[in-house]
Amino acid sequence: MSLRRRYHAPPSRRFFFHRVDLLVIAGLLFLSGTIWFFESVCTKTTHVQAEIYVDGSLIRTIDLSKAQNIRFSLPEAPSVYLEIRDKTIGFVSSSCPDHLCEAAGFLSRNGQTAVCLPKRVTVKLTADTQQQPLDIMVN
Repeated sequence: MSLRRRYHAPPSRRFFFHRVDLLVIAGLLFLSGTIWFFESVCTKTTHVQAEIYVDGSLIRTIDLSKAQNIRFSLPEAPSVYLEIRDKTIGFVSSSCPDHLCEAAGFLSRNGQTAVCLPKRVTVKLTADTQQQPLDIMVN
């Protein structure tokens, strides 16, 4: 039998995160914040137009910055109701079975689209480039 005493090391400190983990998390937060900033702040346009298509053909163009709050229907699709409210547009009522167009909510930014597939109605927002001032002029 050995009279040696066994040496037990003190318990090592265990952290939930290591330094590398914290650097990766900080980098991802910085990247997501940068993307959010450019998406929400830098891409805002003051003049947004709503283009309404039925069966792929343009029926009506509405300047949302000048439009009044109104609920309306199109003669080409009488069972679909659209509403303009506070410079936004969206489907509020439709006779389609799934009502996914209503679930899209109200559109307010350039590039957003909502579609009612059974009734073939599309609402697409585009920037009105004619009313925006020039940033730079080159000879």
